[in-house]
Amino acid sequence: MDTTIEQLLHKLNRNEKPNDNDVLKLTSQIDFSLPQDFLLFLNEFNGGEGFVGENSYLILWKTGDLIEFNHGYMVNEFAPELFLIGSDGAGTAYAIRKIDGTFVEVPFIGMSIEESEKCGDNFKGFLGYLNNA
Repeated sequence: MDTTIEQLLHKLNRNEKPNDNDVLKLTSQIDFSLPQDFLLFLNEFNGGEGFVGENSYLILWKTGDLIEFNHGYMVNEFAPELFLIGSDGAGTAYAIRKIDGTFVEVPFIGMSIEESEKCGDNFKGFLGYLNNA
């Protein structure tokens, strides 16, 4: 049986649908295209927080916070190839690799493309990775 994004996120406390302007503002301020399945999630739930699987905690930032948090963590200075989307609530950030839309994890301290590890080809693959961790 193929697991759906909804099944993978059943423990995640999702936020309310964002304002349409928030999503448009985000997409106009970034220099790459968000993966379609992640964009659909943002349009519907605007991030969220909770467990994915038994052992993985996930915080997906709100649409309106993504630009500010990427700036605050100085991603353009340390890992300009990445766009952070959230964290595990501790020392690991989750990001999208701009060149190909893959999902990666990277340490907040020592953040660099060389330290990133691929977690999925798309949003569903990323959630499946966390579910099986």
